[in-house]
Amino acid sequence: MINENLKVAILIPTMNRADYMTRLLGYLASVNCPHPIYIGDSSDPENSEKIKKEIDKHRGKINVIYKFLPGLTKGSAETIKYLL
Repeated sequence: MINENLKVAILIPTMNRADYMTRLLGYLASVNCPHPIYIGDSSDPENSEKIKKEIDKHRGKINVIYKFLPGLTKGSAETIKYLL
């Protein structure tokens, strides 16, 4: 039996991957992903703006919690730890 109320958190560390994030967020919105999506973004300002625009584009379809983390550039583990 599947519990449809069960949710998991999706944690996504990213750094200067706006094109990938555009595809990923578009896919998650297209399948009406019910899970909260936490994005830890260590991108430069240009890529960060692209990602934020994509998040705004899908607002209402997916639940995205976005954190701009420019100082966390030592790797994805540090970003995931912050998001947790």
